Amino acid sequence: MDGLIQDTYPPPLLVKILSILKCLCTLFSKCSPVLPSHILFPSLLYFSLFVSTAVPPPPPPPQARTARGAVSLQRAFLRGPLGVLRLLQLLAGAAFWITIATSRYQGPVHFALFVSVLFWLLTLGLYFLTLLGKHELVPVLGSRWLVVNVAHDLLAAALYGAATGIMISQTQSHSYCNLKDYQMSCAYHAFLAAAVCGGLCLGLYLLSALYGCCRHYQGEQEVA
Repeated sequence: MDGLIQDTYPPPLLVKILSILKCLCTLFSKCSPVLPSHILFPSLLYFSLFVSTAVPPPPPPPQARTARGAVSLQRAFLRGPLGVLRLLQLLAGAAFWITIATSRYQGPVHFALFVSVLFWLLTLGLYFLTLLGKHELVPVLGSRWLVVNVAHDLLAAALYGAATGIMISQTQSHSYCNLKDYQMSCAYHAFLAAAVCGGLCLGLYLLSALYGCCRHYQGEQEVA
């Protein structure tokens, strides 16, 4: 029986356990002659095997987070044309609404300020979602991210065109402030700078929309 168990279970730890059980059986048989060793030894052996199989295995080491939950920096987007265009759009858009917000504006200039702040925030969200590779978490729209970017850019270009037209109109209506001897405060220069920034934003969004359309027609599904 010893040879059969050693052939079936070759690990040295089990051999040590069997030798300890033999010693226990010999000791118990001397102390209690009612239970002979040929009965006590198999009982202890089966009990040890039952305990060893009843103990649950240790839990596996924690696995790494899945690729869906992990945050990975999309360097191809950061260095690509769309990433550069997004940064320029954020800079020009910030210059547009900061210039308006720090001037004395009224009337239709409120609409231009609303457009610039709205699309600055939307562009900021698109930029970081794409940069961190988290756009797939966006419900419904995440699977069509390239189309979403193109639609955003076209809408931004259209509304920035309207905002730029408003700022050009306001600049012309305040052209009397550009006189050499005019001493009172006037928003002419602020509106002129905003009109230039608005035209720049219009061109940048048209470029990014054109880039996205080219990738879509080439059969690409990703923005970069």
